[in-house]
Amino acid sequence: MTRKNSILAETGPYWTRPLPVYPLELHPALLHEIEGREDSSAFEAYMLMIFDDVASHPSGIMEIVVNPQTRCACALYEAKRPSRPLSRRFSNDATKPFWLKARTAQQAANKLYRAIVEQAHEI
Repeated sequence: MTRKNSILAETGPYWTRPLPVYPLELHPALLHEIEGREDSSAFEAYMLMIFDDVASHPSGIMEIVVNPQTRCACALYEAKRPSRPLSRRFSNDATKPFWLKARTAQQAANKLYRAIVEQAHEI
């Protein structure tokens, strides 16, 4: 697992390395962002699991599409949250898609994390 600054420490968040996925596995909002673009077939799809600490279950995921030739990426963060107070059931909430300059999924994940931290009040 990787920490936001690539150093493994005792507190999170941590995320896995980018795992290639089929585009149809991605969030519909992310697919909608690249749909109809001239370069849509050049995008590669990735998913990263987010952990709050090393021993916990994933608390969310980052979904990323990257076009390495144009250094263009689009990503979103999807988090689990209780469906209602004190519930054991969870639903997922996703951020809006973020367009980023990145050549790799790892670069896009690092930039998405920074954007989420900096814009948390707006998301």
